[in-house]
Amino acid sequence: MSGSTSLKFAVLVSAMGLALGAQAANVTLYGSISTGIVVSNTAKLATSATETQSSVTSTSMQSAWYGDSIVGLTGEEDLGNGWSVGFTLENEYNSDSGQLADDGVLFDSQAYLRIGNEWLNIAAGNLGGLASAGGDFDMMGQFDPLEAAFGVGGMGAFASRDYATANALVVQLTPVKGLTLAAMANLGEDDSPARWSKRKHYYAIGATYTQDALALGATIEMYKPGNDAPIKDNGYTY
Repeated sequence: MSGSTSLKFAVLVSAMGLALGAQAANVTLYGSISTGIVVSNTAKLATSATETQSSVTSTSMQSAWYGDSIVGLTGEEDLGNGWSVGFTLENEYNSDSGQLADDGVLFDSQAYLRIGNEWLNIAAGNLGGLASAGGDFDMMGQFDPLEAAFGVGGMGAFASRDYATANALVVQLTPVKGLTLAAMANLGEDDSPARWSKRKHYYAIGATYTQDALALGATIEMYKPGNDAPIKDNGYTY
C-alpha cells in the first residue's frame, strides 16, 4: 500500500471512528453534479491541392464543466469552549459515467481531519493548495468572477489551479474579523521512503481581507522538485 493511500485510509478510519463514537457529532452527506453539453465544429480544411476535408460537427457531454462533480461526507463535533473537531472525505467523479475521476482511488479530492475554533484551524490530510481555486482552504477562487469554472474562461492561467497534495498540513488564523492568514506545507508528495531533501514538496502562505465591498488577497507558493526531476530549481507562483 502506497504512502498516500495509507494516509487516506488512516483518515477514513479515524473519521469513521469519530462519526460513530461521538453521539453529538453532526455528519452530513453532500454532493454536486456538474456537466455540460459541448458542441464543437471543425471547419472545412484543404488537406492538399486536390482534396478537401469536410467540416465536422460533434456533440459531447463533459463532466465538471462548472466546477467538479463531487460526493462527500463531512462531520463535526463540538468539544466545548468554542473548540470543535471534524473531518471531510470527498471524491470527484465523471457525471456521464459515474466513474471516479482518479480510477480506483477513494477520496481523491479532499480527505482531512480538522481541529479548531473561531480564530484557529489546523487540518491534515489530502488538501487543495491555497491558490487551487478548489477545496476548503483555497484563498483565490473567490476573486474570479467565473468562480474558476468554465475551463479556460475562468482561472485557467493560474499555474496552481486544481493543485492538491497528500500528506499536507495547513494552519489557518483569523486574528481579527475579515482577516484570514494561512500557511500550508506537505511532508513530500513521493511515496518512496527517500529522505526529506529528495522528495517533492509544496509550501505556501496566503492572506485575505474582506470588509464590506473591499476584498484583497495574495498567495505565494513554492514547489520543490524531487531529486529525480529534470529541473532542479524551485518553482514559485504569486
